[in-house]
Amino acid sequence: LRRGEAGVAIATAEHLLAIDEALLRRGLDAGELRSSAQLRSVDAHDALDAFMNEHGPDEARFDAFAAGLLGEASAAFPAVRVFGETTALLVRRGSVEQADRVEGLWSRLRARRSCTLSCAYPIALFADEVPGNTYSRYSN
Repeated sequence: LRRGEAGVAIATAEHLLAIDEALLRRGLDAGELRSSAQLRSVDAHDALDAFMNEHGPDEARFDAFAAGLLGEASAAFPAVRVFGETTALLVRRGSVEQADRVEGLWSRLRARRSCTLSCAYPIALFADEVPGNTYSRYSN
């Protein structure tokens, strides 16, 4: 953010608050960053509601959701960095296949739009995983 890039945080309410607090400790006001459209914060549960349907992630709804989040930032800032927790929420619910589909949608989006994506997964979700399973797919 200090380099003039935009940030998009799609996280749980608890983590959005932690992000705001971390920014404040670094002398940045999250409210001001949001006012200038340099920072967008979206609750991860609300994000899932925006692009999921009864069968899982809906590609058209995802594209509309992502376009709304990234459009303004991409036009106004040289780079956009996205932090997301939607797939972690899906894995936590036991919806690994849906999480894979959402990861695929983000990968497809990144091929069309310039943005950096970082996803967060609590390591406890993968305590019983072995190489080649979910954790290995997401850690590349």
